[in-house]
Amino acid sequence: MLVPLLSLSLPQSPPPNIVFIVSDDAGYGDFGFTGSLQIKTPNIDSIANEGVEFTQGYVSGPVCSPSRAGFLTGRYQSRFGHEDNLAIGEVQPGDQREDIGLPVEERTIADYMKAQGYTTGLVGKWHLGEEDKFLPKSRGFDEYWFLPGGSRPYFDQKVGKAMAIQSNYDPEPKVTYTTDDFGAQAAGFITRNAKKPFFLYLSYTAPHTPLTPKPEDEEEFAYITDNRRRKYCGLMKGLDRSVGVVLDALKTNKLDQNTLVIFINDNGGQIQAGAVNAPYRGMKGTFLEGGTRIAYAMKWPGKIKAGMKFDGRVSTLDILPTALGAASQGKSYEVAKPFDGVDLMPYLAQSKSGDPHETLYWRMGFTGAVRDGDWKLIRMPDRPPMLYNIKQDPQEMNNRFAENPNLVANLFKKLFAWEKDMIYPRWNTAPVWYQDNAQRYDRDGLLTQPPGKPGL
Repeated sequence: MLVPLLSLSLPQSPPPNIVFIVSDDAGYGDFGFTGSLQIKTPNIDSIANEGVEFTQGYVSGPVCSPSRAGFLTGRYQSRFGHEDNLAIGEVQPGDQREDIGLPVEERTIADYMKAQGYTTGLVGKWHLGEEDKFLPKSRGFDEYWFLPGGSRPYFDQKVGKAMAIQSNYDPEPKVTYTTDDFGAQAAGFITRNAKKPFFLYLSYTAPHTPLTPKPEDEEEFAYITDNRRRKYCGLMKGLDRSVGVVLDALKTNKLDQNTLVIFINDNGGQIQAGAVNAPYRGMKGTFLEGGTRIAYAMKWPGKIKAGMKFDGRVSTLDILPTALGAASQGKSYEVAKPFDGVDLMPYLAQSKSGDPHETLYWRMGFTGAVRDGDWKLIRMPDRPPMLYNIKQDPQEMNNRFAENPNLVANLFKKLFAWEKDMIYPRWNTAPVWYQDNAQRYDRDGLLTQPPGKPGL
């Protein structure tokens, strides 16, 4: 049933273009605007400098596919069972590969933008199912140049179906270096559609593994002796250069002043691959801050004040409602199912105050978490709960569950009440993931990155 909602975004004429850019597995501390002194990201930084940086921006899932299922629908992915990463290799007993993907009952941001009269495009990583019914052609995208799976080699080589580029406008997609290719394809989409409102979802694989940057990008970091970190930094350099190509295309086509540009990373950085999540502890796959707090910025000239830092709690679930609010120009619109995200523009325009989200929730398999105000509780199946005051202890080094039994009980009640509205996962990869990565939660575990200063 369609649910009518009223957008609170400021009216726009003509409607803004929307460019939504996502990086993959980057560390929180590996962008200039989040504090890096080692990796220079001037193009990505410009989005924050010319708009707003969200200092408490969170994803709804700590790994790639669930996170994307959340931000592309504006709904907690546990509501529709897309809780785990997609199965790799053999599926688990009881699972069917043809059922593994973003459920077709869920509408995507492209569906909503298309309903507003936008031309919609996808460039880059999909990772939401490989069956035809799950692919972009069935999910609201008019143009696409993408890989179905979660990663692929950066350079041209023979690959399987999940890694092969598919396109409905390029009959023979050629790969040179995917990060550069994605930027070029995105710039082409902008140029082709410059005379009408468009929505572009640009989903990079960088700096996800494999760690194979262009040699000239790696050379800039030749002084770094750690092989993984050096190559990772090279991937980040290529990422920023490619984002610059996209931003330049907006300027060349005189669209930059009426385009909402959103940049996020999809989950916490993969520290085994060289990422730095400082100043936070934890990493991809955990509900520690280093696994769920991300680099998050947005600009819209004339609507978002340049140089803002917004300290309220926001989620990537907010991206769809914010984009839809901007596209609808203050008019009412309809949604198929209620969003868990909110339109951020009233908060940025200061017509609404406070935190967009008083409470945020996470679940993946056995683990779950809730952040309520300044407190965060992490539930694990084989050890005591973790309770942190994020305002006082953002590095999550002081577990205070033993001294706050009533607070722990109340947070568990909130988490359980939320879980009543969720469904059982449609497929099951989390137990394997948890077994392999539980040590990520140990303070002294080999895979756990200690807090430190950005810019390492």
